Amino acid sequence: YQRRVRGANRRMELWKWALALTGTSTVAVLGFLRYLVWFMHPRRYKRTTLLLQLELDYSKAPEVLHQDQAAHDKAGQQITEQLGKFKKNELKVLARQVSEIDPDTIYAMEAPAEFYPKYRTVIECFYAPGSSKAIARICTHLKCYDGVVCIGAALNVFECLEGNAPSPPAIGVPNPHFGYGLWTFWNYLKMNNRLHRSMLASLPKFLSDREYFPSNPLALWREKPNREWHHWSEPRLGFKEIRTLASRIMDRLDLSYVMYTSNYAHERPTGTCSVAMGSMPSVLDLADKDKKLANLWSPTAFVDVDNQFAALGTNSIFWNNYGKHDHAISGRVTGFRWFVPGTPPAFCPIFTVISIHGKVHLLVSLAAQHQAKVEDLLEELGPDRRHHLKVPESMDEFYQSSPEHVPGL
Repeated sequence: YQRRVRGANRRMELWKWALALTGTSTVAVLGFLRYLVWFMHPRRYKRTTLLLQLELDYSKAPEVLHQDQAAHDKAGQQITEQLGKFKKNELKVLARQVSEIDPDTIYAMEAPAEFYPKYRTVIECFYAPGSSKAIARICTHLKCYDGVVCIGAALNVFECLEGNAPSPPAIGVPNPHFGYGLWTFWNYLKMNNRLHRSMLASLPKFLSDREYFPSNPLALWREKPNREWHHWSEPRLGFKEIRTLASRIMDRLDLSYVMYTSNYAHERPTGTCSVAMGSMPSVLDLADKDKKLANLWSPTAFVDVDNQFAALGTNSIFWNNYGKHDHAISGRVTGFRWFVPGTPPAFCPIFTVISIHGKVHLLVSLAAQHQAKVEDLLEELGPDRRHHLKVPESMDEFYQSSPEHVPGL
């Protein structure tokens, strides 16, 4: 009987130790994940600004837009109150008069003085005397409002300026619920392991060949200036064909993965980052929401777009799908631009694709070494529909009227 009691006591002690170790491990893991989330939000707001632009032609309905500032203030208020896309006093819509509607000149202007520290998103609407064209330039903080939300808001502004109610966002089939956990962190570790193994394998060639541009973080030591940005309005290829072209470019550049975003604005609080990132081997699998969910490696947080972030995508192509937008406006969208000031020159190839009123707009940006290798493939998009974009080249000039630090960002 005493032996049975001692055995039961030993088993009880073992259970206590097991529970204590499990609890300690759980606390340690949760603590690490909290640290990781904090780390993913470094306080450098100038590296997380997204600069967007829509170019519109109102030649078929030149008199429908109200161009006074009062109408723009009302539009911003309607979008905030009726759609709930933005927190109160975080969106500003401005009317700007310029002598000429030049998309390149307007896009390269410095950040609006109203942007920081007062507002998190500023939509500037540009008009010129006697012109039927208009431009909406958007500056937004990616840790607060993502680009898809802001493009929809800019189109909402023109709906309001025409006297219509703003259309609700067309989310379509929302992504499955996502919560950051051990599996997501494991995906992150696997991705880093692949990159480190690739660095070790390519190191001899990297040291012996000065022109070698590897598909791993060593490429950051071979960056060249003058990264190019190109836009196609209604390219010759359709959406699925563009995806196939991206896959061919991956093969040509020896890139093993496609890096992508998954948007969770439908389940995240307004004014917080709603985008998680992932990587998978095939760009053709991006239509499978379950595969996208299984391959996510980041929480819904946005990091600085710097060399540390660029290193994570050096073996990838960045596929940036902005979805379909069918807002009720009279103007025809003729141009779309996407740019993050300070993007490292060696950042992986970027494909940003959007459909507006059934017409595809494509933005492609590549490192100088990659550009030369795939020029013949890009020609399939239509050389006559290609426009070389002028982007803000200097972060100091772009932010010359902005404070160095913004509390809370």
